[in-house]
Amino acid sequence: MGEIKIKEKKIKIIYFIPCIAIGGAEGQLQLLIKKLNKKKYDITLCTIKSNDEFFLKGIRGTAKILELNINRISDFFNIKKMVKLFKIYKELKEINFHIIQGYLFYGKIFAFFLKLLSSNSVFISAERNTGYWRKRYHIIIENILNRYIDLYIVISNAVKKALIKQLNINFNKVKVVYNGIDEKKFYVNKNKRSKDRKIAIIGRFHPVKGHKFFFHLAKELINEYDDKLKFLVVGEGDYEENIISCSKELNVYNNTSFIKGKTDLLDIYNEIKLLLICSYSEGFSNVAAEAMMCGVPIVAFSVGSLIEVISSGETGYLVEFGNIKEMKEKVIILLEDDITYNKMSQNAIKKAKLKFTLNRLVYETEQIYENICKDK
Repeated sequence: MGEIKIKEKKIKIIYFIPCIAIGGAEGQLQLLIKKLNKKKYDITLCTIKSNDEFFLKGIRGTAKILELNINRISDFFNIKKMVKLFKIYKELKEINFHIIQGYLFYGKIFAFFLKLLSSNSVFISAERNTGYWRKRYHIIIENILNRYIDLYIVISNAVKKALIKQLNINFNKVKVVYNGIDEKKFYVNKNKRSKDRKIAIIGRFHPVKGHKFFFHLAKELINEYDDKLKFLVVGEGDYEENIISCSKELNVYNNTSFIKGKTDLLDIYNEIKLLLICSYSEGFSNVAAEAMMCGVPIVAFSVGSLIEVISSGETGYLVEFGNIKEMKEKVIILLEDDITYNKMSQNAIKKAKLKFTLNRLVYETEQIYENICKDK
């Protein structure tokens, strides 16, 4: 791994990411940028696409923001945009960044271009998922990038394991740093606790989140409890119509509330009784960590990083993927046994505050940056 000697007072970092949005990798990067020690770090954020000002205003003043405005493939054939892009990279080269860090597949590619111009910079890849989406051409490109990447920062051991297996990466090039949850934004608010028994699934509207399993379980529980339970589906995304259609096909639409758009998740976490996670894969579930911070027990499929986030039998339950019968049994335990529920609720809060805080994320990230940039 390359190490560089820092002569300046500040470590200069540039982050590349497709765009800035709410949640996921984008949300975590915003939190990191805002919390990094500005006396130690000089930060530039470079987004490939144009951004909604709503998402940028939270980090203006904490980092230099550069938008490349490459919004579609056809932009690469736009001479004016390519000339402008060439000039931007030429200017970035002159800054001599100590660290170049890429987020997500296309963020890494654009970071790679700058690395080629800045051989002394440390090139870091931030890996956010288990790579379920990778096709053959992705792997070919990733293997090329791997020759230049000095370090991978991943969000869970599940991602680390998948990365090493898929791309044959040296174990020592991978560091695990869990996502961080802001304790000022996610906490127990007893005034918001609802007497209604609400069960929720929270996440983007995408097949990987397994909404169909949620609706199958909802149908089973409605047969058991009639109208005594309420179901919430919170999120947004391109598959909204498909998900709503699925709820109608299984006759649970009328028992389900759909909450879309920019939502105050703190209120939702404090209103619900249980959170269900039915995903096919999870690199790190921010939703799980946020819910735990608010004292909500979770029942989830035992996939990806959920094995690390949720302590089965202590902060919730993990069940075999796709096993609706077992998931139903665990949900009923938490609905009927107040002693078990309250114990798991307290355990969830303790674990979240121990392992998944924003301060811990920032501390561990700064340690990595300082170690990689220290004198040889």
